[in-house]
Amino acid sequence: MDLTVTHAKEATIADDEPSVSQGDVVPSDWNADHGLVGADELVANVYGLALINMGADDYTLTETEAAQAFKVITNVGDGTKNLIYPDAYSSSVGVIQTLSTGLATNTITVKWESGSTETAIESGISTTLYLEKSTDTVSREDALYATYARTTSTALLTMQTAALTGTAGAGTFEYLTNTPYFTPTASNRGVMVTEHITANASDKSLNNDNTAQSPFNTGTLTVTENTTYLFEAQIYLTTGTTSHTLSFQFDGTATFDDCHYFSTTRSTNTPNHGAVTGGWVAVETVSTVGSSSTATGRGVTLKGSFRITTGGTVIPKIKFSAAPSSTNLCKKGSFFKCNPAGPDTLATVGNWS
Repeated sequence: MDLTVTHAKEATIADDEPSVSQGDVVPSDWNADHGLVGADELVANVYGLALINMGADDYTLTETEAAQAFKVITNVGDGTKNLIYPDAYSSSVGVIQTLSTGLATNTITVKWESGSTETAIESGISTTLYLEKSTDTVSREDALYATYARTTSTALLTMQTAALTGTAGAGTFEYLTNTPYFTPTASNRGVMVTEHITANASDKSLNNDNTAQSPFNTGTLTVTENTTYLFEAQIYLTTGTTSHTLSFQFDGTATFDDCHYFSTTRSTNTPNHGAVTGGWVAVETVSTVGSSSTATGRGVTLKGSFRITTGGTVIPKIKFSAAPSSTNLCKKGSFFKCNPAGPDTLATVGNWS
């Protein structure tokens, strides 16, 4: 879409014909329409226009230019030039900007004067860019989001770790060390669930012995130091008919501060409802979660938490007390999932009292 600017003047002087034939500007041009090419779309109810010629070099916006809602950028140079927002400029709300590099054939990089978060914009296009800059001088977060196709190596938004605010306001996003938080209502901060999941997309063959083994096709998770994790697992096994108990354990290189979970088990040859057994486990090492059974099917559900002091790998494993015989499988649909819930000293998250 073209922008059209009309000069509010009327020509009261007759055109000079020789000047017309030579293509010079004449009085009748004063009220002509002049098109600005390169803006694909205007946003309704947005006011403020900055026409900026970068002069084929880096360009630092003035605070007045930075505050304008609509910008047309021309003459961006050789593709290595920067359009720079002054550090003194800040806004408490997003500023909508449409940028066009006009007739140039290169890109410009939009960034802060201090050199923080930046994004590249192709020449000859219009891009809507949402920009937010906090006034917090101790831990300032600069966020740039643009409606352009990003590459696989470029994140649209990265949150920096910072100490949680004393009383979070409604709508607040925060990130501390290993855990993201969101506050839906004032002073009611909660953990944003980011789950790590492994799920069998096909049956997993199991060894016919009494050694610990992973029931999952992909079963090793790398976890972070000083973090509390909440976890849940659902495992369904088919085995031979030799009597055996079933145990569960965590292996791997990570160091546990503690591990607590509740297990429920149902042994049956066919899927049906019936009595289940259960028990509370307070260690990450091998613990019985299913009593002796000769049934060819067994379902196990685990739900609990563990705290990691030294990061490394965590491997959920099962163990038969004796070789069940025949073919042993962990069935398709079995899964293990966990999510970081806070530091390893976690006691509460939210408006508890």
